[in-house]
Amino acid sequence: MEAARCWNDIVKLANTHSDDQQKWTHHYDLQKLLKMQYQLSSTTIQGLTDKFCANRLTASQLHKKGFIKAHYPHREKHFFCLPLKIANLKKTDDQTLRITLSRNNYLSLPFEHGLPSYGELTFKDGSYYFYYGIAVAEAVIIESDIQAGIDLGEVHSIAIVTSDGDAMILSNRYGRSIKRYRNKKLDQFAKRLSHCKNGSKKHKQLIKARAKVKSKTKNQLRNYYHQTTAKAINFALAHHVSEIVCGDIKNVAKNTKKDKRVRRDVRQKLSQAEFGTLKAYLSYKSRLNGIVFKLVNEAYTTQTCPSCGQRHKQNGRTHKCPCGYTAHRDIVGAWNILNKRYSHPLVDFSVTGRHPLKVSC
Repeated sequence: MEAARCWNDIVKLANTHSDDQQKWTHHYDLQKLLKMQYQLSSTTIQGLTDKFCANRLTASQLHKKGFIKAHYPHREKHFFCLPLKIANLKKTDDQTLRITLSRNNYLSLPFEHGLPSYGELTFKDGSYYFYYGIAVAEAVIIESDIQAGIDLGEVHSIAIVTSDGDAMILSNRYGRSIKRYRNKKLDQFAKRLSHCKNGSKKHKQLIKARAKVKSKTKNQLRNYYHQTTAKAINFALAHHVSEIVCGDIKNVAKNTKKDKRVRRDVRQKLSQAEFGTLKAYLSYKSRLNGIVFKLVNEAYTTQTCPSCGQRHKQNGRTHKCPCGYTAHRDIVGAWNILNKRYSHPLVDFSVTGRHPLKVSC
């Protein structure tokens, strides 16, 4: 609450100065005006002004690039994250981290890692979360002649194949079941809310229950995709892969309704597919383990035969070409993605385990 009050004052002061002087106010001037007015540490107030100036600069840069819908900070906040610099953080012992919130006001948390260089205390979905950043040793880049291609999908979240032909397919069944449950519950909430008066006791109860379902399923999906990507990276490490080439899926659901290309239920699945999340997780986990991560255009990789090079639309999970070549379509897609960056001769694929592998939580 106090951080939100400070943020709202920063926005008001900056906007007033901008309207009167026709120029931006410096973050040092904002910090002087806000000093000793809140039950917050001085470094936290500095962090809030720095965050405001960074957001303002980002919006300005987006405007210059033509993104006119980007807004400068303007909305009134009821809750806001508490930025914590290194001066706010102290390890009292090996297992405890003490956070300075304001003068003579501290918060102790169990903490097994080293001293964080930065942190944020946030309030989200009725709970408090502490996010932090710690320094890690730079990973040694793996040196080998083996690369791997990754094809992302909605049915099978990850299909990975190495240049030697070793492959693995990871099922997305659990992730799809979570989304199916969430969609059904949100539909039920929408129907019940339509019969309630805004602001009534029942309306508030339903809004709170809906937020709880959203928060729970979001956490379940995040945990599931962390485990899925970790499995893929462990597979790459086990096969001494030095570089991962991943298909860069973008706008997969764009204009599908206008062009009437797919059914309504398929459009929903495509629009809810978390390809960006998978790419982000794979990217940072690759870097942490010394694997180079690259993105390439994945257009038509599933339809193109790796044997004859002809393109045919596929039905089902098996790629079948008139030339006689057959293989799992996701493995074919991953192989073609790999060969968009390299030119490996076609090999026989050896799929790990009973495919697709189930990722259990």
